[in-house]
Amino acid sequence: MMMLREDTTRSHDGQWVFDRGTLLGLEPAHGELAIVVSCADSALQRPRQAAEDLLLEQLREQLTAGRHAPLPKIAASAWIVEKRATFLARPGLARPPNTTGSPKLMLAGDWTDTGYPATLEGAVRSGKLAAQALIASG
Repeated sequence: MMMLREDTTRSHDGQWVFDRGTLLGLEPAHGELAIVVSCADSALQRPRQAAEDLLLEQLREQLTAGRHAPLPKIAASAWIVEKRATFLARPGLARPPNTTGSPKLMLAGDWTDTGYPATLEGAVRSGKLAAQALIASG
């Protein structure tokens, strides 16, 4: 996982890149990367090839700057657009706690009551709180 630096003046819209091949335990030569673009409205308004080219330009520049190996030729790509990836955070929204009615069942995710918005940090905090509650339940 690597954080990307957005640059809206250059239409570099990516925020994160995940090495899915490594995360899924696939062979190193598999080379499957996922670039996350939150609020992708501007990227989706561009022709697909132009949007992909800009994301790859961003990724190549930042990998090179970080002294990572250069990207090989891209064999295929796919777009997944999830318009409901996060909940609508509005004042007074009740989010569930990590605990449930069962001492051996906990909830975890950025949508639980973490005190944070729906972010990676919120998901991590939720996981830690759920683990702590599970350990405390004996």
